[in-house]
Amino acid sequence: MTLTREKQLFLWCVLAPLLALLTISILLVRPGPLNPYVALTMVLGIPACWYLKKWGFVIGFLAVSVLLFTFSSSWAQEKIWYSVVMASTLLTLGIAYFSLEEAENLVQENLLQGSAEDVEKKEKEDLRIIQTQHQSEISHFQTKIDALSKELESYRTQCSDLKSLLDKTKSQEVDAQQEIAHLSQQIESFRLDLETKNLRDEHLLEELLEKRKEVLELRDQIHEKDVDLETLNREIVVLKNELYEIQAELDSKATKDERIFEELLENRKEVLHLRDLLDEANEELKNRPVEIRNSVDESALEDLKKLHETNLDVYRKNIETLEEQLKSSQDEALELSKLKQEINQLEEAYKQRPTEIKYVQDETALASLREEYQERILAYEDNIETLSHELKASKEKSQHLEAAMEAARAEIHVFRHEIKRYQQDYDLLKNEKTLQSQQLEHALNQLSDENLRKQQMQQELQAQVQALSKNMSEKELELQGLQVLMSKKEQDLFNLQFRLDSAHEDIQKLQVQIADHENKQMHDQHVKNEWIEKIDLLINEKEKLELRLHQLSLEVERLPVMNEEKNKAEKAFQEISAELQQTQQILNQVLEDQQKTKALSSSEESSLRRRAEGMYLQLREQFNEKSAVLDETRRQLFHTQEALLQLQNTLREQEQFSTHPAVHELIQHILKMQKSYSLLKKQYESEIGDLHEIVSLLSQS
Repeated sequence: MTLTREKQLFLWCVLAPLLALLTISILLVRPGPLNPYVALTMVLGIPACWYLKKWGFVIGFLAVSVLLFTFSSSWAQEKIWYSVVMASTLLTLGIAYFSLEEAENLVQENLLQGSAEDVEKKEKEDLRIIQTQHQSEISHFQTKIDALSKELESYRTQCSDLKSLLDKTKSQEVDAQQEIAHLSQQIESFRLDLETKNLRDEHLLEELLEKRKEVLELRDQIHEKDVDLETLNREIVVLKNELYEIQAELDSKATKDERIFEELLENRKEVLHLRDLLDEANEELKNRPVEIRNSVDESALEDLKKLHETNLDVYRKNIETLEEQLKSSQDEALELSKLKQEINQLEEAYKQRPTEIKYVQDETALASLREEYQERILAYEDNIETLSHELKASKEKSQHLEAAMEAARAEIHVFRHEIKRYQQDYDLLKNEKTLQSQQLEHALNQLSDENLRKQQMQQELQAQVQALSKNMSEKELELQGLQVLMSKKEQDLFNLQFRLDSAHEDIQKLQVQIADHENKQMHDQHVKNEWIEKIDLLINEKEKLELRLHQLSLEVERLPVMNEEKNKAEKAFQEISAELQQTQQILNQVLEDQQKTKALSSSEESSLRRRAEGMYLQLREQFNEKSAVLDETRRQLFHTQEALLQLQNTLREQEQFSTHPAVHELIQHILKMQKSYSLLKKQYESEIGDLHEIVSLLSQS
């Protein structure tokens, strides 16, 4: 399937936009951070490739590389997707570039191609049209030259206007410099005032900081003393709890002593009962005769032995229990004596405490507790004395019983081994009791050491409390003096704050003035920048127009040469056409001669034909050469026509804008103004920063 030239041209022109639309639709389906930038590069790159051709494609490639470099993080996550998108964008730009070249080639081919008959017919018309166009172009160039002369005159007038504007700007600059000098003087005076104020404020701040440090040190000392007092209060509470615990232990021991006393009374009754039984048995044995004793049955003796054994066992057990109770009562008496000593020590410690401590004010309660403890201790002592008398009596009675039982022991010698075994068990128990008593003595010694340590701690605390009371009185006086100083310093701070507020107001006013001045300068700078941009554009356009005028002048100089060549080509064409007519006439004559003289020989005919063919080939070669020369002249005329049209467009654009010869002076003046403005701005900013730092320091203090 072959396409026509029009369809090929349409396809090349439509292919790049279609690819761009397809890629944009795909980007809309899958959004990402690069999508808007890729679409913008395609939308701007296609017309750039059409207008700038090769350089447009290079600019598009650079834009794609910049996008890949800036969005490297997202590109690293989805390499395949973004590589396909970038390849499609580059492909669209390349197709746009190549489509324009192909379209131009097709247009040139369409212009150059055509049938030879159409070329021969249109040559004369084209030559006439070219002549008319050259004449019109020459007239147009003359009009343009007149217009350019007029524009030069207008440029001169504009230059004079710009000179007047420069003079005005110089006068305004002088006024601005005077204002800036006045403002700088005001700022220096204000700075000197602020420096003096800052020095005063710094001295005041140093004094305030020193006083604040002293106050903080006093607060720390007061806090430490409060902590010490709290620890003392806690120790007092602990001592009270210990007293209550000791009282509870004494009550429990009193109840235990009462129980032990009751048990001793019961054991005493049992011992008396056993003694009565032994007396009765001894009397019976004494009253009985010896014969009856000998005739007593073995069974009765065994019964008596058993009774004696049981009585002895019971007696021994009672003795052991009594000894154990005596030991326990002795231990309790020792503990009571130690408790008495501890209570006396605590009372002495409480008596030695200073009256300045306000946490312990219940001396009446302590006195009542002390009296109760003393009464209880006296009662315990009476009970212990009575128990000791009873124990002595029981010991005496036990001695009498042992003397009476020696005879019975002689009779029950058989049971000594068992008694020894009981004695061994008793020794073991006794050893255990001794060990327990030693352990109790060790614990009591530890308690006594702890009590001594507590007494030392109490003495140290008393000394610390006394020192604290003295320090407190001194610090109270110092605090009163500091309060007076603080009131004075607060008044000074109030005055400083008032001064600072006024300084803030002055600074705000200056900032408003500076902001207004900056806004004015920004507006002036914006206007100057616009003028500079316009001037740069006009300068560039002027340079381009000068180059174009130079080229056109060269082409205009070449116009007479081209006209001569054109005339030569026309003359050659006329000669060729005349020669063709002559050859046609010759051929016609030859044919007529052939018809007339058919009787001629074949050799003559062949020679005539050869001559005619040679003449025809020569004429054909000349015609081809002349047609090639005409094609070249047409191409040159076509290019010159395009150049003239471009020059006309540039001249129209030039009529809208105007250049100025004194542009460089104005630009230098503007740059000087910008430098001076930047220096002043930096000075103002540094001064304002110093003022802000001073204000922040004063506000923090």
